[in-house]
This record gives sequence, structure tokens and C-alpha cells, in this order.
Amino acid sequence: HLFGLMLEVLVTLLAFGGGAYLGLCVLDGDQKKMLPRGVLSRAQTLWLVLMGVLLVAPMTLGADVLDKIMHPQWPAAQPFGSFVNAPGVFLLTILKSALLVPVLEELFFRGYLLGALERFGRWRAALVSALCFAAVHVGGKGGWEYIGLMYAAMGLLLAALRLRTSSLLAPMLVHGCYNLTLIILSELGIGWFFENLTLFTCVLRLGMCAAFVYCLRRAWLA
Repeated sequence: HLFGLMLEVLVTLLAFGGGAYLGLCVLDGDQKKMLPRGVLSRAQTLWLVLMGVLLVAPMTLGADVLDKIMHPQWPAAQPFGSFVNAPGVFLLTILKSALLVPVLEELFFRGYLLGALERFGRWRAALVSALCFAAVHVGGKGGWEYIGLMYAAMGLLLAALRLRTSSLLAPMLVHGCYNLTLIILSELGIGWFFENLTLFTCVLRLGMCAAFVYCLRRAWLA
């Protein structure tokens, strides 16, 4: 597991880190303006953190609904895995998924790719970057391809935050908090709260979806 995680870190660095560097620094020149200091107020930072935590509800609920519509005869997918009970593996997972991956993916998808396509229209660029983001995240997941629709929606949300704030800090924050929440839910063994379409899980996630929309509105207006 440790070797596999280290290999994933290397691939992430080469694919997204290398791509972001070539795009932003070599092809488009200096892009430091995309990470301005002080662009987010304390209030906006708080709402963005809450958005990232609550995003697990619409993502998993939407995936379960699509799963039931598209494959009613299949068993429900189980998105929450379990980690080996080893501090080194868990710490590396946190560093990779909650820090390295959000930073590098946002630099590439909402940094270089979105910026390079903006000349064709901001929302066209947002849609294309979101579809590319979704394609990367559904690769190799077998019968769970429909989750690509949810990742495309997530990509659109992150692109909208980047366009709204003119900074990559907002999508990085939401993306990192979302990944961290998934890891914590898996580690605590309570991921089942966000799996399957039972009455309890649906009510729980619908309530969290409402809270997510509220946080999104407050962050958007902050």
C-alpha cells in the first residue's frame, strides 16, 4: 500500500504538476496573479471550507440516484474504501489526497486549461475543463462511469469559483476539504451514512445538500 501510494504521488506530480508547470509557466508565462494573497476574506474562507465538507452529500446522493436509474439491477456502488491501519500510509494518503492532488489538479484544470480556453468563452471553457476533470476521475472505475456526471458538475462548480474570485485559492480550498472529508469518513468507518438509498441516508444527505446550497450562496456573495 505504501509503495502504491508513493507511485500515485509520483504520477500526480508528473501528470498534473508537470502539465500545470508547462502550461502556466512555459506556454503562458508568469501566472502568479492566479494566486493573489488576501483575495479571500475570513468569512468567505469559512463558507468555502463548509462547502467542501458538505459537498460529499450532493456528490454521493447524485451518484446513487443515477446508479439506480441507469443500473437498477446492479448492487449499489461502495465509494468509501478502508485504509490499512498504519500511520505512515494514512498520513501519506492525507498529504496526497487532501493537499497535493487538489493543488496540482486545480493548477492544471482551473489554472492552465480553463485559462487557455477562456478565449472561446468563459462558460464554454468551464464546461470543457469540467468534462476533462470528470474523464480523469472515472478512468478505471469499472461500472461506476456515471459518477463522471457528478464529477463534471463538481468541475463546473470549481470553475465557477475560479471565475468568480479570479483566484485558484477558492477551488483549491473546496477541493481539498472535499477529499479530506472522504478520507475521514472512510477512516472513521461511517461512510455508510453516505451510501445506498435508504430513508435515513437520503434524509441525512438531503439536509446536507440544503446546507451546501446555503454555504454556496454565502460564499458567492461574500
